[in-house]
Amino acid sequence: MKAGLRRWFFWALTPALVMALPGCHRKVTPEQWAQAAKVKKALTGHAGSITALTISPEGNLLASADSNGKLLFWDLKNGDEKKDPGLRSSEFFALAFSKDGKYLAAAGRDQTVFVLDPATMKVIGSSPALPDQVLALAWSPYDTLAASSCNRKDPAGLCLEGQIAVFKVAGAVAPVMSWPAHQQYIKALAFSKDGKYLASGGMDKMIMIWNPDNGSQLKTFSGHENRINELLFSSADPNLLFSASLDDTVRIWDVASGKESNLLHGQQGEVYAIALSADGKTLASGGQEPKVVIWNPKTGEKAGEVTGLTGQVMALAFSPDGQTLIAGLDDGSVLLIGR
Repeated sequence: MKAGLRRWFFWALTPALVMALPGCHRKVTPEQWAQAAKVKKALTGHAGSITALTISPEGNLLASADSNGKLLFWDLKNGDEKKDPGLRSSEFFALAFSKDGKYLAAAGRDQTVFVLDPATMKVIGSSPALPDQVLALAWSPYDTLAASSCNRKDPAGLCLEGQIAVFKVAGAVAPVMSWPAHQQYIKALAFSKDGKYLASGGMDKMIMIWNPDNGSQLKTFSGHENRINELLFSSADPNLLFSASLDDTVRIWDVASGKESNLLHGQQGEVYAIALSADGKTLASGGQEPKVVIWNPKTGEKAGEVTGLTGQVMALAFSPDGQTLIAGLDDGSVLLIGR
């Protein structure tokens, strides 16, 4: 085939066929993604509300946990096959894959952080017991793991001092240090991509930025009017931090300047979960309403919605290629949403 004819033949391919070719993912705007997004598949296997979701860096393995203490793996490259590692908890609150995909951390009401080998789905280590239930986990780029707990309660059982504990993981889970961080429970933790910052947020409505090497506090952000439910840093910009709150908002913060750079207020209800595509161009949020809202984080404008879901959205995660959004609902469903 002559060169000119080959070029004509390639560009004559329909956009759908080009997208289907291996490695051919056209760049799409958040608005285009939202307009074409729909529920492609529902994964079943959980009886309780989904409490946490995380996807491996390669995008081939999804882990989900529920309020009944059940943990499941899903092989997304081979028909979404369900795999049960047999690990049980009173209730899991947090799951997180390490940045290199070597480990999965799981924790919850049992006051212990379990570390699994995703290849074998076996527990290879666990932390010493923490003072209280573990509500959040976050991995740094260097195989260190942060976990939040409560170090002190009043007689009525209310948390008076949230704690951050840091562990070094190399098979064993070795404590490195811990420090008091908030006046109440810490619900969210996130490391920046470069490992320079550790962010925490919780029931005291405050976001704190820490030096993870020594536990020193660098900055404090205020503005949320209710509990902070989730935090995440942009993979594209390590100074950009996103927060979701029960005050019905998502906020964007510039860590370097210490200022709020945008307020996203487009949901009629509490926001439980957020997820950001790896290129930082598409943001998803979910919560009390049975829908997912898609945002353009650059402009702060709503790009669209995925509606008609069967329950509240408790957890969200984007696949590494940004083609699929995973949503965990309070009815136990795990939904694969995409174009």
